[in-house]
Amino acid sequence: MAGVWLDLAVGIEHYRACDALGLTSDEQVDIGKDVSQRIQETFMRTIVSAARGAGVTPWVLLKRSNSLQTRVNRRGGLRLTRVKAGVARVEIAQNPLLEIGYVRNGLLGVYTAGVELLASNVVGRILHAESQRPGQLTVMRIDWG
Repeated sequence: MAGVWLDLAVGIEHYRACDALGLTSDEQVDIGKDVSQRIQETFMRTIVSAARGAGVTPWVLLKRSNSLQTRVNRRGGLRLTRVKAGVARVEIAQNPLLEIGYVRNGLLGVYTAGVELLASNVVGRILHAESQRPGQLTVMRIDWG
C-alpha cells in the first residue's frame, strides 16, 4: 500500500531481487533517472522552469537532499561538499540498502536527473575506491557544465 513504511528487511529483499536481474550499471542508473523524472513531471517542471529563469543553480536542489535522506534513512546521514563551482561530492553514510548495486546505481540516477533539471552536461559517478563498504559509506561525484 502506498504511503506505508515497510520493515527494512522487506526493502533489502526487494532490492536484492532487483539486483539479481543482472542489469548493467548503466541500466540501473537509467532506472533511477526514470524514477526521478516521473516525480519531476508533475509539479516540478513548472517550479524548475521558474527557478532557471531566476538563476537558481543545482546547489539549491542538492542542499535539499539531506532532508530527503534523513527521512529515508534514519540511522545514517548525508554530507554534501562543493568541490568547485560545478562539482558536488555526495557522501551517504550508514545505509544498508546501498550494499545493493541496484540501489546505489539507481540513487546515482536520481541525483543525476535532479541536477539535469538545472544544468547541462551532467555526469554522475560512484567513487568506488572510496565506497568499498557501500552500506557504511557511498561516495558519489556529480559534475555539470
